[in-house]
Amino acid sequence: MPGKGVVPGILCRIGIAGTLAAVAAPVSGQLLYQEGPALPAAGIDPSNTETVGPFYRIGPAPGASLSPVEPRPLSLTVRQAFEYQSNLFALPDEVPPASSNLEGGDLISRTSLRVGYDNLIGAQDVSLWAELGHNDYRDFDRLDHFAWSLGGRWGWQVGRQWYGTLRAGTQRFLNAFENQAVPLPNFVRLNTVGASAGYRFDTRWSGYLGVDHLSRDNSEQVLEQNDLRESGYELGLRFQPPESATDISLVARYVDGDFPNRQRFDSVGEALPAPVDNAYSDRELLLRAALAPSAASRLIGEVGWTRRAFDSLDQRDFSGITGGVVWQWQPLDALGAEFFLRRSLGPYDLASSNFVDALQAGVLVNWRPTGKLLLSARAGWEDNDYAGDPAAAVGAQPEREDRQNSYGVSIAWQLLRSVSLSLDYSRLDRRSNQRAFSYDADIVMLMLTFRID
Repeated sequence: MPGKGVVPGILCRIGIAGTLAAVAAPVSGQLLYQEGPALPAAGIDPSNTETVGPFYRIGPAPGASLSPVEPRPLSLTVRQAFEYQSNLFALPDEVPPASSNLEGGDLISRTSLRVGYDNLIGAQDVSLWAELGHNDYRDFDRLDHFAWSLGGRWGWQVGRQWYGTLRAGTQRFLNAFENQAVPLPNFVRLNTVGASAGYRFDTRWSGYLGVDHLSRDNSEQVLEQNDLRESGYELGLRFQPPESATDISLVARYVDGDFPNRQRFDSVGEALPAPVDNAYSDRELLLRAALAPSAASRLIGEVGWTRRAFDSLDQRDFSGITGGVVWQWQPLDALGAEFFLRRSLGPYDLASSNFVDALQAGVLVNWRPTGKLLLSARAGWEDNDYAGDPAAAVGAQPEREDRQNSYGVSIAWQLLRSVSLSLDYSRLDRRSNQRAFSYDADIVMLMLTFRID
């Protein structure tokens, strides 16, 4: 997709383990990376969201479905998962007395129903989805809730020269406690809309324009300072030879970001002396690319220079390299691997009212010993520096720095054509210079998936 190649963002990151990464393929389709084993921990599968998130907590690679049957355009998917989290509220080893009643883990039942439509109608690529999930907590039942994801994407083409995309989506989910400064249930509404239009000068070169808008709203009053409105505008020159896997764009992008509610608490939850306006603007020059260096590998991503300027406290301004790259490698039919590297001023799921310099890397390996069995292993590393925090910018306190390691394994078994069973284990360990944000957790999930298409 020309308007959004690889864009740092959220997605439905719920609970300690929930993360999703997706990389949008340029016009004809998308590559979707689903969190392992197959269901984001919210009970929602926000497919077709054009974002890239932490890669290392995701499950089978694109095309790694256990089912040998080509899916039809219309699909119905029902999932039932049971997930145990050993440290639900992401509390440190030394639990503050005020949070002692939140210690320990919980068993969560996650049920979801998803209807999807993906079809290429002539030159028009259409994707629609609607998903509803219910999350039932055995002990902390005040967290019981419904989550949803609804949206669509249309990759359009008129004649031989004009092309573009239209997309829109909305989600509701419980934000991860690991990503908040307070252990309070906070429901996030994330809405996205975007459009692009391109004109082909010849069979290889084209130019395009793109616009997009994102809004994020938090239900918890103390976290309303993280509500965000962000609008992006971009202009690109694209090179895409016919009948080739090569797709390269040079993009100039401008982003206008606004937090409607001024920041009243810093990144560790302490009250600021005065509310801070965190409005900002980004100017980016990006190189986006999808390449196939060999028959067994594919490289997708973007890299470029970003300059962020704040309307106030300009000592927080940022200039540097940002981007994200995924390398897919399949040396054997039964063996595949993916490597991920990303640096962003986010991501959105960290519930911060200013930028977080986030560096993430990871690896995923899939092995299919038989046609009905898939084994996966993953590991990841994440550094988050809260460089945009106003308290750190004026020297009132040290800049918060988090370092997180994670690893996981999963096994998936295709019981029948439409039924699969999976078991996933994850281990997360975060260390922070602010001791209240250091924690570790174990997550185990058993899931049954039924799909009709």
